[in-house]
Amino acid sequence: MFEDENHERSEPKDLTAWTQNFGLEFPSALDPYLLLGSFFSKSNAPFNMVVDLATMKITYTQEGLMDTGPDNPSFSAIVQTQ
Repeated sequence: MFEDENHERSEPKDLTAWTQNFGLEFPSALDPYLLLGSFFSKSNAPFNMVVDLATMKITYTQEGLMDTGPDNPSFSAIVQTQ
């Protein structure tokens, strides 16, 4: 999360509210200075990324809304291997 609902830099409370409001069951990150902006176009937000914590390699990326459930076989396959 890089912006709040007013398009200002996000804060930890914004990320907490976002993950609770949408019932996210996976780790989310706060990026108020949009340091990850080199990986995606801000106009295509949200940006989703899976990082293998053992190697710190990015194993999956997708711009825009995404299905994180079993109906998205690409995402499910990546998550199951980690």
